[in-house]
Amino acid sequence: MEYMGQRLGQHFLINEEKLKKVADALEINEGDVVIEVGPGHGELTQYLLEAGARVTALERDKALIDPLNKKFASQVIPPTPLVIPAKAGIQSVPAFEVIEGNALELLPMVVEELKQAGRSYMIAGNIPYYITGYLLRVIEGLDHKPTRVVMTIQKEVAERICATVPHMNLLAASVRFWAEPVIVEIVSKKDFNPPPKVDSATIRLDVRQTEEVTGDAYYAFIKKIFTQPRKTIVNNLAGKEGNKEAVGDLLRSAGISPDARPQTLDKEQLVALAKLFSSPGVI
Repeated sequence: MEYMGQRLGQHFLINEEKLKKVADALEINEGDVVIEVGPGHGELTQYLLEAGARVTALERDKALIDPLNKKFASQVIPPTPLVIPAKAGIQSVPAFEVIEGNALELLPMVVEELKQAGRSYMIAGNIPYYITGYLLRVIEGLDHKPTRVVMTIQKEVAERICATVPHMNLLAASVRFWAEPVIVEIVSKKDFNPPPKVDSATIRLDVRQTEEVTGDAYYAFIKKIFTQPRKTIVNNLAGKEGNKEAVGDLLRSAGISPDARPQTLDKEQLVALAKLFSSPGVI
């Protein structure tokens, strides 16, 4: 049988040691809710359940739904309600449900129900390379964010997310606004079936909340400052028609050299500058 995952280029992580490390990185307590993106054949799901999680799996491939329900039949949650009940359960309480559909579309709806139920949650998964950026943007935009995210993604992307000064970039700046990223482990392409062409990495995102500046103001600012990373900060912010002298004065007032380049700024400096440049009356 050909699964949609094969047609979409999905690669299933099968190394048991690596799968267990994903579950371990979540630091699951009994009854914690974990939303799993793309459970596949349930390779990671098994370890999440064994750790005590109550798993809501989002699976796009219809051909995988019945096998998943059969595999975890003793732990399947009844069809209603859609999301895991708020009551923390003992081992005999159903702890698994799978919802068919696009995770990028389903995630906000599932999270909204968890919000209404007053439940915190985490996100995990072996993420198809082509949706990684989209998924991060969906999580970034959630009103009720997870407490932690642990995902296996393309190594190169993981390294970009975890970049620090003097190698900051737009992706790292975007993610660091709402989470503290760290690479848990490098995962060889040999650990997948079928094996991809490149290595992967398991990344952990510990989510934080910030009220120093609104997300809209921050994201607009970093998009502008990283427009051309090789240019100086003052040139990116002023653009062709802006007042470079005024921009330079503002940067100096914040202790930043106008001649510095954006990749030399850490998250705290970016937040401070976003707050400064989004203030009413500022250029």
